[in-house]
Amino acid sequence: MKAQKIILVALFGMFLLNSCKYECPCFDKSLLVWMPQEYGDKIQFTNQNNSDTLTFTVTKKEYTDSYKIQRQNRESCDAYAELIASNDALLYSISFDKPYQSDYILDGGIRLNYNVAGGFTFSFSDINKLTKKYIINNKSYNAITFEQDTTANNNEIYKIILAEDYGLLQFYEKSGEVWTLIEK
Repeated sequence: MKAQKIILVALFGMFLLNSCKYECPCFDKSLLVWMPQEYGDKIQFTNQNNSDTLTFTVTKKEYTDSYKIQRQNRESCDAYAELIASNDALLYSISFDKPYQSDYILDGGIRLNYNVAGGFTFSFSDINKLTKKYIINNKSYNAITFEQDTTANNNEIYKIILAEDYGLLQFYEKSGEVWTLIEK
C-alpha cells in the first residue's frame, strides 16, 4: 500500500511539473522569405559599374521551433531567426526576434559593415505595411528600405534594401558605391 502511495504521489508530482510548463511558440516561418538563403549558399553583389563583385557565404541560418520552459520563466520565451553571411572583409547578418507576449511587434536587426559593429535595428508591427514595390534594373521587387543619417553613424553602409524572396537586394556606401544582388 505504501508503494502505491509513493507511485501515486510521484505520478501526481510529474503531472504537476509538466502542467507548469509554458509552450513557447516557434518562429513564424512565413518571415523566412526575407532571408531565403540556406547554409553554404553563395550570395554575390556587383557595383553599379559592374566592375567589381563581392561574394558572401552563408555561415549560419537558424530559427526556433516551439519549445517548453517553466511557466515562471515565460518572460524569457521568444522566437527568433538569424542568417549570417560573410567574406574576408564584410559581415552580413539579419535577425528577427519576437519577444514574449508581443503579438504585434517584431524586432529585427541588420548588420552590414566593414568593422562588424553597429548596423541597422528596427521594430515593426506588420512587415507588410512597410513593404513597397521597388524597380531595380527593370525588375519589380517587394522590398523594405532601411536608411540611416550618414552624419550620425560611423558605418560605411548607410542604406539597405531588403527584398521578399531575395534577402539583401542592394546596399549603399558613403563612398557612393551601390552594390546590387546578382540573381542566379
